[in-house]
Amino acid sequence: MLTSNIDMLQRKITNFDNKLKSFLGDNLLNLKKNCKTTNIQLNDSEIMKLEKIIENKVQSKDVILLYEKVTDWFVHSLAQILNQYPEDVVDKGAVIQSVRCKFYQTVRKLSLRTLTFDFNYWKKKQNFKENKNLFGIYQLQFENGVYFKNFFLKFPVLFRLLENEKRKKINFIQFILDSFMTDREVFSAKMGRITGLIFDQGDAHLDGKTSTIIYMGNKKILFKPRKADMDQIYGHIVEFYNENCSPSHKIICPNNYYFEDHHWVDFIEREDCIKEVMIKSFYRDIGVQLAFIYAMNGTDFHFENIIAAGKHPILVDLECLFGKEHLKQGGNNTLLGNSVLTTHIIPTLNGLRADKYVTAIGIQDTEMNTFEKVIEDTENGNLCIGSKKKNIQLANNIPTLNGETISVENYIENVVDGFKKGYKFLCKNQEIILNDLNHRYANYQYRKLLRPTSHYAQILSMSYHPRFLMSEVDRRLFLMLIADDIFDRTIEYAEYNALLNSDIPLHTGVLNSTSINVNDTVILKDYLKITPLNAFKEKLISLNNEDMKIQMKLIRLSLKSIFQNGKFPISRDTSKCMIEEVDCVLRIEEVIHEILKPNYEDIHLNMVLGNEFNSLKAMNEGLYGGKLGYAFLTFCLYLITKKEKYKTITDDLVFRSLSTDDEFKNETSIGVFSGTSSALYMLYLLYKERKEKIYLIKAKEIIRKIMLKLDKKNYIICDIIDGISGILIILSHFGKLHPDDEAIIQDIEKLIALLKENKIQIDSDKVSWDRKLTGFSHGNSGIVYALIATLNHVENPKIDAVIEQALNYETSQIFEGGWKDNRSTKSDGDFNSWCHGSPGILLSRMALPKKYQNELTKADEALAYQNTKNIKHNSIGLCHGIIGNYLIQYKYAQHISNKKEIENTKENINRIVSDLLNLEDLNKQISSMSIDKSLMTGISGVLYSYLYVNYPNANLPFVLTLE
Repeated sequence: MLTSNIDMLQRKITNFDNKLKSFLGDNLLNLKKNCKTTNIQLNDSEIMKLEKIIENKVQSKDVILLYEKVTDWFVHSLAQILNQYPEDVVDKGAVIQSVRCKFYQTVRKLSLRTLTFDFNYWKKKQNFKENKNLFGIYQLQFENGVYFKNFFLKFPVLFRLLENEKRKKINFIQFILDSFMTDREVFSAKMGRITGLIFDQGDAHLDGKTSTIIYMGNKKILFKPRKADMDQIYGHIVEFYNENCSPSHKIICPNNYYFEDHHWVDFIEREDCIKEVMIKSFYRDIGVQLAFIYAMNGTDFHFENIIAAGKHPILVDLECLFGKEHLKQGGNNTLLGNSVLTTHIIPTLNGLRADKYVTAIGIQDTEMNTFEKVIEDTENGNLCIGSKKKNIQLANNIPTLNGETISVENYIENVVDGFKKGYKFLCKNQEIILNDLNHRYANYQYRKLLRPTSHYAQILSMSYHPRFLMSEVDRRLFLMLIADDIFDRTIEYAEYNALLNSDIPLHTGVLNSTSINVNDTVILKDYLKITPLNAFKEKLISLNNEDMKIQMKLIRLSLKSIFQNGKFPISRDTSKCMIEEVDCVLRIEEVIHEILKPNYEDIHLNMVLGNEFNSLKAMNEGLYGGKLGYAFLTFCLYLITKKEKYKTITDDLVFRSLSTDDEFKNETSIGVFSGTSSALYMLYLLYKERKEKIYLIKAKEIIRKIMLKLDKKNYIICDIIDGISGILIILSHFGKLHPDDEAIIQDIEKLIALLKENKIQIDSDKVSWDRKLTGFSHGNSGIVYALIATLNHVENPKIDAVIEQALNYETSQIFEGGWKDNRSTKSDGDFNSWCHGSPGILLSRMALPKKYQNELTKADEALAYQNTKNIKHNSIGLCHGIIGNYLIQYKYAQHISNKKEIENTKENINRIVSDLLNLEDLNKQISSMSIDKSLMTGISGVLYSYLYVNYPNANLPFVLTLE
């Protein structure tokens, strides 16, 4: 393994060395030379420009001198350019005033962290006795020409970035003014002279060009420095739709004025609705347009792409139509990958907190989840960069009724009805639409999004850290490393150059070609598997009633998720009648039958609801949140009822998962809960119960694949849920059934060796693994439990030392009456769940053999038990919910033979299950994907818990310890 790791490292070094030569070329020697120069990294021309900035005297107060001086430098150059244009084209003074503030903000964005860093360095050298108003004193240093000059000599890359922004902005303003002079005859009746420019109405591409609002007195028009081909195609389809619908249902598009490399758009103002019927029309029409965008493989339509102009939802900036390849059916991910969710018009259900705020139909961010960077004081008088919540102004995408914002909550069916109408129109007119596109628009240009633009924006923000502004080579190397991913080297190089220029990379193509234009620099031939035009044809042809129904279901699910809080109504009323045991089992069987139904063809989808996010995924083959969680549940039903149908269902789910895992991809998790080894656990349970050799044969095949895969892995995950400790437990179970099987014993020894090899020695008597976490699923407790499981099979005195040191580390992490949750730097305290915190730790401590028990471990056990009983969860799942804590309480009560506690926890579990089964619309919630169905976080785990505590004689496996 060590040899393979060295070979892998050598390959990475060689690859990066080649990339360095390819990206930097002749600049490499110059950059190396500059790195060795400790004094000057600015050339003579740059120093002359710097001295001109220094000469400028700032008049105004209450400004940061550095920002103001650089902004004045920009303004002086801009004024010279504007003098070249006649007065009937531009109001020089008004334009400068409108542009000045924006450039000041640009200077601030680029310089903020460096200024903070320099202040702290300056303060340390001054040795002040008091910390009052030190920043005010510090910034006055920039009146001193020597200090100003030395600042940029220390951070020459910052100076070049500012100079480049000045160059880009002035060139772009010239482009706007020149375009205005040549184009204004087209709309001369509406135009006066330019009195203001508001930049950054979108991302900056191709040397700082961005959509810009042009002011002409009290009139506005939007300038877009790109072709408007997609707007024309969309406008054509909308026009065709309008010809075939009633006048009151017509869709409105903005007026565009098209030119070769840019276009102008009449500015759309937000308008209020005066009747509720207008709100209904708004949401119906957005449903119609959702159908169009869905069929046209559009994506990246967010809240800024829609204007609520009274009853009309007007879509703006349509460049991302046709940009997403249509995925042919086959595999779990194609359904969601082809769905309405990927348009971003409705929440994508991607598990991100901001999901419902950034989509076109969402809600305003009233909770202020948006942040801006600010300078903050620390206790010792230093400054640091912090994040400050900022409120978002009233969003233009949400309609208002008499001034009051009206969300989609009560109008979801209007959206669905509109979608259905638009969908049926497309189905009915497939041939006409395809003929039009083939004959009129085949060579039109579209934008190809390879990654979210936020990805590039985050990279750029990081590249403005002072660490990368001292030396040109540092920033270049940072951007090179970030660019190293799955894409073609040509794309990497183009993106690297764009980011180096502080631009967001922009890739385009034409509809009838598989080639893409990489950041307007080089054409990459045959990059796509299918032309966007053919992908659209495939999508249009694939539209049918079944697809329409599943998309409508996804629309309802997505929009309802905006207003759900993820809480399950847990009853605290002990007098409430519970379902009788016989009726309960029958009802459980009925619910499981509903759970087992696929959502579309053979695809199972599952929705995980949280307080701040919602996530919809196609279920994988795992135990935790996948179909083998269903297999575990049906296996338990088989043990209780002895009905052969449940054994058949279990077999079918397990063997299907084996065929799915045949490819055994490198990125697939090997974990027992999360990955390939989920099938291994199920095969063990079936083999133990039925003694049929086929289960053992298949299990050994999986073990061999896992061991081969571990030989090739660069990084070994050691925990229970994703890593080798869970596998170690299952192998120990097989070892118990076959103590003379040398292959199993050798594999156990190999996994133990890997755990020892990958441990982190905290100090002489403490060890941990992975991220130094506490708890069962990801932390020390689970790994200790796995090592204990091997003691009957392997004699290795070093295991004792590892177990004792692992226990010592976890005991050292006790904090405020619980265990630290080391997943974050904050001291959040005990998470109090199976996965992290006391309940999982309790499982580990109660399994300790006597030779590991001492006063500390017994104190751990007592503390963990007390915390486990102190349940505060809102969720109900096994992993980090109330049912998991109750089940662990029940297990511990059995361990200490506390009959009263056994009955109490059993009753608590039964009450939750009774509440669940009494829900009037439970089956509907399951079929509509409105409830989490999975084993570890959803209702499958709740039903399993009921079976476990009510049927002790069935000897059901205890899944939380992989029993």
